[in-house]
Amino acid sequence: MLVRRSSQTLALRRSRPALLALLFIIAIVMTLLALPRTGPTSAAGTNSITSPDTGGTVGLYTSLALDASGNPVVAYYDATNTALKVLHCGNADCTAGNSITSPDTADDVGQYASMALDTLGNPVVSYNRSADPIYDLKVLHCGNANCTSGNSIETPDAGWYINPDGIAAGFNTSLALDGGGAPVVSSMRWYTLGFVKLTVLHCGNADCSAGNSIELPGGGGSGETSLALDSSGFPVVGYTGTSGLEVLHCGDADCTSGNTVNGPGSGAEPSLALDALGYPVVSYVDVSMRLLHCGDADCASGNSISSLGGSAYTSLVLDAAGYPVVSYAKWDGSEYDLEVLHCGNANCTSGNSVTSPDTAGSVGLYTSLVLDASGNPVVSYYDATNGDLKILHCGDANCTPGVPGVDDNMTSRGKFQILVSPDFRDLMDGYPGYDGVSRLDSPDLYDPSTVVGRSVYHLDGDATDTGGAGVGSAGTSVSDSDFSLVPGGFEGPAGSREVHTEIRSMNLTAGPVAVRAGTNAPDQPMSPGEVESQSGSGNPVDDFPADSFFNVFVEVDLPGVFDFPGGTLYNSDPLLVLNNDVTELPPRVVYVHGNSSAVPVFFKSDNLPAWEAGDLFGWLALAGHGASFDDSPEDSAEFEQTYQEEVASDPLPVPDSDAGGAPDDLEIAKSGDLGNPADDAAILALDSDGDGCTSAQELNEDDPDGAGPKEAQDAGGLRDPLNPNDFYDVLGPGAELPTDGVIDLANDILGVIVRFAPLGTEPEYDVRFDRGPKIGPNTWNMGPPDGVIDLANDILGVILQFQHSCV
Repeated sequence: MLVRRSSQTLALRRSRPALLALLFIIAIVMTLLALPRTGPTSAAGTNSITSPDTGGTVGLYTSLALDASGNPVVAYYDATNTALKVLHCGNADCTAGNSITSPDTADDVGQYASMALDTLGNPVVSYNRSADPIYDLKVLHCGNANCTSGNSIETPDAGWYINPDGIAAGFNTSLALDGGGAPVVSSMRWYTLGFVKLTVLHCGNADCSAGNSIELPGGGGSGETSLALDSSGFPVVGYTGTSGLEVLHCGDADCTSGNTVNGPGSGAEPSLALDALGYPVVSYVDVSMRLLHCGDADCASGNSISSLGGSAYTSLVLDAAGYPVVSYAKWDGSEYDLEVLHCGNANCTSGNSVTSPDTAGSVGLYTSLVLDASGNPVVSYYDATNGDLKILHCGDANCTPGVPGVDDNMTSRGKFQILVSPDFRDLMDGYPGYDGVSRLDSPDLYDPSTVVGRSVYHLDGDATDTGGAGVGSAGTSVSDSDFSLVPGGFEGPAGSREVHTEIRSMNLTAGPVAVRAGTNAPDQPMSPGEVESQSGSGNPVDDFPADSFFNVFVEVDLPGVFDFPGGTLYNSDPLLVLNNDVTELPPRVVYVHGNSSAVPVFFKSDNLPAWEAGDLFGWLALAGHGASFDDSPEDSAEFEQTYQEEVASDPLPVPDSDAGGAPDDLEIAKSGDLGNPADDAAILALDSDGDGCTSAQELNEDDPDGAGPKEAQDAGGLRDPLNPNDFYDVLGPGAELPTDGVIDLANDILGVIVRFAPLGTEPEYDVRFDRGPKIGPNTWNMGPPDGVIDLANDILGVILQFQHSCV
């Protein structure tokens, strides 16, 4: 059994030479992952691009929302029929079951559309009606989710024209719903006297049929508006004013008093959202696209402005970490491309991802962007080449076009140790690799084609991290919720670069022995993992060194040898493996399971009368994996040396399920209840193996006198309470039995010396003075008698225990 209560515990002994095609194994492969060194890309997924409406010139002035099922709903302008249209997709990608209606066709209607869904999922749309020279602001409230019946259409701001005075209303609308479901709409009024005014409408009810308030709070204007409501329901509007981009923060829900207006003084085409503190974040165009992140709720101080490249038709939202995501049209010199920016921090100053998910023709005008439940962008936009409405549904948080995850294919070596349950120790007697006491050690195992899938880069805490990253060429989704165990302190600061991983295929073998995971163990759960940069900077050049871990599930094939009939083992609790020094991709490093509790392993199938399916065979106590190590003698020697060094420096605890102090295998041997810590005290008080030390004394590693580890050794500690051969007390005072619980010179050491008989000759052999070879890092952890009383094991073994005591 593996005895330990802290780092002063037994480590893996060196394996004996294999006698047959060995023994056991239990598995883990640790991370073979790493972070990409190139610029930002994203987790694996496949973008979906569809054209759900191609009837004429359609898809201008798009405004997008997602229904409760995640299906897109889009309001847009049909230029061929001069009508407002509403698309309600039948699925998340708009590939089937779509509904398209034209709820308003009177005159020329539908330009400058802006839409939200009410609590029932029914669209509410603000838009412009043109009957030149009269222009009106109109609001549609649909009677159902598809706008097929029960619709209400109102004109809460009607334009009029009496030369030379007059107003044209309803340009550049932006709509939100207040807490009661009443529309709040920002728009522009154009006056025939040559000036433009920002207008804020607050409807008196859900249909804008009564009680409406209209204010002109922002001074002069000239163009686009974008509106959000703060936590008090007060409008915040980014708009193109007479001198450029301005931000209005209303002092009440109707903008009648207490209003503030601030801004950078230049720029147009704003798209605005509020961060978690209520501070405005605005994408806009000022020669190139820029991002304003205000330093307070009024944009009065502490503002940050970043330049992000040329663009038009921006639409901005914030991801779960508060990082901006922006869709826009990028002019490439001859036509527009649709691009998506995912910022690497809240101000877009580093770690940004820019992708071009659609470059087919001139595309990306009139974009409207939302994030799905996984944080993946969904964008509606206009295809100017074909005159079509298009919908992009990204396969990952960065809209990486068609980029799957990456498979790391490598050779690998493994070596493992299992602590056998007392119920099966007799059955394992004589099994190759079994020490005759409690441990089963493997030979070197080899797999020429281990496959570890990893996602492409994303950020810790972003929507891909929490919602699922496509991993490897299979695109398996791995999210934070898939990790049963996460090492304490593993997660870095939000925004750190990371990848998700999966042991996709592993088949470590030595003859008929095999440790299988991933597709080679289809009945087991996947073995997910994560690699995270230690820097937290979000900069790709700082990706390494990185921390990594896996939750590992395996099946282990043990061949039949001697009394053991052969069987397959599995673990139902994940084996947590961890490495904090991943420095390259793929790594060439030996990983050792030395950072978590031992994991129980069970028989998969019945083999009566020896066992039933689900019987506990033992615990995985130590495991090592050499990533990118081949089967050459040089790699074998390097792996063995590194493995032994790791074992010596990072020993494992033994399982103690009820945390009562007695290891599980000791409780099993004494018929204790693994779920009742009250049993442990009585078990620890026993001399379980009859060697003169109680189990508590053998497990002791306390330091009551401040004397360090030697204190525990003097008290007989750091031993195995189920190994009768690890305490060498054989003679009492005057060299007579019974023993006295102390290993001294006169009785024990001299008693062995006088019986020294390397060839089994006189003096007469006495098994009480015979010990087998060392089976642990401490010289007193010995195996059973080996038939000869020799110098190395017996004489030196007892000398090195001089003054050890269990009294």
